[in-house]
Amino acid sequence: PIVTIGASTTALYYTSVKVEEGDSLWSIAEENMSAQFDSIPAYIEEIKEINHITDDTIDSGAYITIPYYK
Repeated sequence: PIVTIGASTTALYYTSVKVEEGDSLWSIAEENMSAQFDSIPAYIEEIKEINHITDDTIDSGAYITIPYYK
């Protein structure tokens, strides 16, 4: 989706990030969440849905897709 904020237009993109040792969905969300998302828990739910993750477990070395606005 495209979001208009003030005079600028923002589009939703997706990228892949490698899960490093010690990463959690929360730490990845804190590092990558853009202001257009309502909250970290909502952003985590979006990540889980995109990646078909049913719990909060992610494995180091895996790649997950995350959304972001730019």
